[in-house]
Amino acid sequence: MENSVQSWHRHTSPNHLIRPHQHIRRDRHGKIVTAPGAVSSDVLAKHIVKARHLVYTLTVNLAPVLLWMIVIFILSTDSFSSAATTPLVAPFLFLHLFPGLSAIHVVETIELLIRKLAHGSEYFILAILLMRAVNARSAGIVTKRHMIWSLTVAVIYALSDEWHQSFVPSRSASVSDVIIDAIGASCGILSSYLRSWRTNMTSPP
Repeated sequence: MENSVQSWHRHTSPNHLIRPHQHIRRDRHGKIVTAPGAVSSDVLAKHIVKARHLVYTLTVNLAPVLLWMIVIFILSTDSFSSAATTPLVAPFLFLHLFPGLSAIHVVETIELLIRKLAHGSEYFILAILLMRAVNARSAGIVTKRHMIWSLTVAVIYALSDEWHQSFVPSRSASVSDVIIDAIGASCGILSSYLRSWRTNMTSPP
């Protein structure tokens, strides 16, 4: 009976429950020696902290990118097409900005310029957010790889946006819009680079 109790105690002891498939070794001072390949609690805790930090970093830096992509997608729908916005923009141009205008084609030209500028601005902001996301784990140091990666993602999304517009009845896909988007993204990347360079130049060594 006593042997059974001792056997039960040995097999349900904390050390045995930790690694039931390994033989527990102790040094001459009686401390447990971790077997080869076993992960200590300290190492496991460090891995958990790193994983949490990675998830936090990805969430904080990628969430703005995804949200802004959603905004661009919404702006590419039928609700924000030229046919839908001209009745709203034209009175504002006639009455406030250019009260002397009378020709509707002039208003349409001005609105077209505004829309193209908005196209470039959308991807200017997207590129800045992309650069912010890729630079999060490099202490804010901008590299050529980060710039190429950000521009590639922005251009791919611009192409997908034009493909999406090809299915919208009041819109159409345009190569010129992709070029404008790429120029806007390039300006955003250049802005991020100059900001990082200025920060590194003014920061103490």
